[in-house]
Amino acid sequence: MRGVWKVVSLPFKSRSKNIQNPQKFDILEKWEAVLENMKKGGEANFKSAILDMDKIFSEALAQAGFEGETFADRLRPARDAFPRHVYKELWQAHRFRNRAVHDLDFQASSFVAESARRSYEKGLKELRIL
Repeated sequence: MRGVWKVVSLPFKSRSKNIQNPQKFDILEKWEAVLENMKKGGEANFKSAILDMDKIFSEALAQAGFEGETFADRLRPARDAFPRHVYKELWQAHRFRNRAVHDLDFQASSFVAESARRSYEKGLKELRIL
């Protein structure tokens, strides 16, 4: 029966790369701290969370072996490591980060921060961190 399960489960294996335990623990620790900060509420905390989640995910991409100087440089070659909808959501979350940094009128709401959190969380699950 075990051999049959292996044959059946093969096509469903994740396309992502594994991250080693010490690195994974560091990312998880940072992730939990950001989520705690988000719970405090307030625009400044939401903006900070968006920026921090982007940094954490960029670090996860680097540790998974996707090279590049910036988040965008790392995410582009990672396209095949994520389902298409997750890849698109990661880009949308990164756009929130860019707006938070470059747009003086950007309002970091709980809705935007939560949307970014869900997107990065899906990406971290695909990288087998969460």
